[in-house]
Amino acid sequence: MLRKCLAISPRAILNLRLDERSFQTARQRMASILIRYGKVIFDTPHPVARRADLAAMIGTSCVMMGRALRELEADGLVQREHGGGIRIVDEERLAGLVTVASPDGSPAL
Repeated sequence: MLRKCLAISPRAILNLRLDERSFQTARQRMASILIRYGKVIFDTPHPVARRADLAAMIGTSCVMMGRALRELEADGLVQREHGGGIRIVDEERLAGLVTVASPDGSPAL
């Protein structure tokens, strides 16, 4: 019974990803990517991906990604590292940016 409650259908995951792209700001999409993959891809001594790759992952230009990254850094959520790394400073607050509210008034995801 517990397994059924914890199982998420592929359709639900796809809908969540679509909502992320449709209703979130670049800042929220960046927070989502950093929470999901940040420690593996960006928060390492030798980042696997470049910041230009992060721009592509969040679906925005490098300029817009840079603005969003500077905002997150100014808020004390992340810190840019030399060599292209991004260190997550406050994971809990960063995760708080990821909540998506549907435009039709449905409960937040």
